[in-house]
Amino acid sequence: MAMMGWPKVKKILNQIFQPKPALSLVELLVALTILALLSTAGLKMFQSTQESFIDGRTSLAKAKRNEAIAAFIYGDFISNALAMSDEPQLYTNGAGANGKSWQSQANH
Repeated sequence: MAMMGWPKVKKILNQIFQPKPALSLVELLVALTILALLSTAGLKMFQSTQESFIDGRTSLAKAKRNEAIAAFIYGDFISNALAMSDEPQLYTNGAGANGKSWQSQANH
C-alpha cells in the first residue's frame, strides 16, 4: 500500500474535524417552548374532558334519584296516600318498596 501524500491526509482530517451543521441554542429554546405549550394545551384538554365526564356521571345520578323520588310520589298518589291540601306540605313517603307503609313494616 502506497503512502498517502500530505494533501490527502489534510483533506481527510478537514472532513473529519469540519464543523457539522447543528441546532443553535435559540432553535433549541424555541423547540422547547413549543413543546411546553403543546403539553400544557394537551393537559388542559385532558382535564376538561375528565371534568365533563364526571359532571355527566353526576347528572345521571341526580336524574336517577329524581326518577326514583317521582316513582315513590306517583305510587303514593295512585294508592290515595297523599292528603288533599291547599297549603304546601313536606312530602313523606308513606309506602316502602313493596307497597306497604314503613310503619307496618316496622311493626312486623
